[in-house]
Amino acid sequence: MHVELLLETSPGADRDQLQRLLRAIGLDPLPMKVGIVLSAEVEVLRKLLPGLSGTETGELSVPDELKNAVRSIRIFKPRSFHST
Repeated sequence: MHVELLLETSPGADRDQLQRLLRAIGLDPLPMKVGIVLSAEVEVLRKLLPGLSGTETGELSVPDELKNAVRSIRIFKPRSFHST
């Protein structure tokens, strides 16, 4: 199952260091104005959020190792595109 996460960064957070950390665990962070977007299979995202099932929606708990840089984590269902 593929999901998207938005990591809202805290004011003054070292976003470059956060991106390096995310890359080190095999994720591909996409920087955005309010934070970082992660888009991956649930199994890959479990490296960051071990309890992730993929059925969650809304706000998730921020892991202790990210609390200095991340204010909140929100999960979104991936968009689907249909051809007509």
